[in-house]
Amino acid sequence: MLINKVKPFTTYSMTILILILIQSCIPPSTDQIEKIDTPNNSKIKDFGIKITGQIIYQFYQKYGFTDLKEHLILIVKPENVDHISTDLPFDSLDIKRVEKIDMQKFIKDKPIIFVYEKNMHTDIRLESEEYDSGKEKLVFHENGKYELIQTDSTETIFVFDSQTGLLYAESKKQSNGH
Repeated sequence: MLINKVKPFTTYSMTILILILIQSCIPPSTDQIEKIDTPNNSKIKDFGIKITGQIIYQFYQKYGFTDLKEHLILIVKPENVDHISTDLPFDSLDIKRVEKIDMQKFIKDKPIIFVYEKNMHTDIRLESEEYDSGKEKLVFHENGKYELIQTDSTETIFVFDSQTGLLYAESKKQSNGH
């Protein structure tokens, strides 16, 4: 009788152990950032961003498992910045409202440090691309204007540096209405 009770338990235990081993053998994402020769305007349009001017840098990534997210970073030499209305530095109440965008990249007296964003989520990244014109990309956030736009699924921040004349835009959104 004892053997009949042990055998199902052993079979069950072995099945669980095998499933755990198989799961641990699944490799992380192998997505490499695709270098593109021209900015991908359709990605910018997908985020609802309307910017005129010369795009100097663009980074896009899609990542996640069931809860897919998309992330876009732009640096632009804009033709105009009339849509940006709030004076820098950031208002502390606006900073507290930010939920999706990592505000740690905005360090006092330093340019916006966005390079590490390319390394975030590499283990669950599904797609990524980068355009880099090779031009200077330093955008500061002490003098100029900014705008924070939030919807149910998307959060976008625009930072115009009046010193360099460059605009930093970053947007994160839930993909597929999730």
